Amino acid sequence: MNASSESTQFEGAKDSSPLLREQKTQHASPPLISIAMATFNGARHIEQQLKSILLQERLPDEMIIGDDGSTDRTIEILEDFQAHAPFSVKIIRHQQRKGYADNFLTTASQCSGQWIMFCDQDDVWLPHKIAHVSQCISDHGDDDLMMVVQSSELADEALRPSGRFLPKIRRIHGLPSGSHFGLWVVQGFCQTVRADLIRGFDWTRRPRGHTSHDQWTCMLANALGKVRYLPGRSALYRRHPSAETGNHLLISFGSRAALRMRGAERYQLLETAALEAGECLRRLSISANSAELSHRLTACADRYQPLSSIFAARAALYESTSFVSALRAIATVAKNGGYFGPQFVRLPPVSLLKDIARVFSI
Repeated sequence: MNASSESTQFEGAKDSSPLLREQKTQHASPPLISIAMATFNGARHIEQQLKSILLQERLPDEMIIGDDGSTDRTIEILEDFQAHAPFSVKIIRHQQRKGYADNFLTTASQCSGQWIMFCDQDDVWLPHKIAHVSQCISDHGDDDLMMVVQSSELADEALRPSGRFLPKIRRIHGLPSGSHFGLWVVQGFCQTVRADLIRGFDWTRRPRGHTSHDQWTCMLANALGKVRYLPGRSALYRRHPSAETGNHLLISFGSRAALRMRGAERYQLLETAALEAGECLRRLSISANSAELSHRLTACADRYQPLSSIFAARAALYESTSFVSALRAIATVAKNGGYFGPQFVRLPPVSLLKDIARVFSI
């Protein structure tokens, strides 16, 4: 398959979606798995990542690669990989830079598999990564399963393991719809997502508070169905200064304290993010083409109202100069479940102690 220019959205995607048609499909055969890789000037590390994909115990059914205007040898390396890979490889060369999030989502929208694995250009996958996901989907992949999450070990630029894992997964388990915090996100390189989350919704209209590809898919997965977690190392997550997604370096106690002390401005931002997420899901529910889908989206949209109220109250708390108004803000957080309520709105345990300390500092 020859490299192509940027192509149109996957045709017939909505008709192919079992979730949108309210069907229950059991995977009698292994699921079709696509890899969506986003690249930009990745020549320094990309060959190791591509080699690790060729060494998978279970190969992908296809690989779609979106290049965001590389000026180094990335395209040359990709075309050589395309010519020799034992599975279908398509290269999309964007004429204008999209940024990593839109690059991932545009690329994923071209995938024809039932499931999509996001792939960074500079990591290394362990040989069992795809096989473990495929087995999990075969065992548990009814139409309520929206995402499978795997853990990766952070490594430095030379791929020396750090002993730190993202995310930390201690056992295999699944969580139903709405069981994650409302603004929960797990990094895209850990995700395998049902293709419906990409092809079934207009991701170009995602809320400003969910601008990255992984924030968008997490919001939808949390609204629509189950997320399953697989323990064990699946990849080496290479961190280096030029990585667009950050370094995840260990930070000092002083830096952590500074992060914990972020005040009203931070909570106002989170309030807006929660409001926008709820509004977005409500819009999606109106245009949904099945009653079940509309119900799930509406139910999740309703959960964002108390969450936004919690963040608004915390913003007021950290702006307050009055002991009474500060107590009133804490009461509002508690009333909406921020300290002891459902997981969707519950803040980290340290939040209550932090908020009480703030009251007595006035």
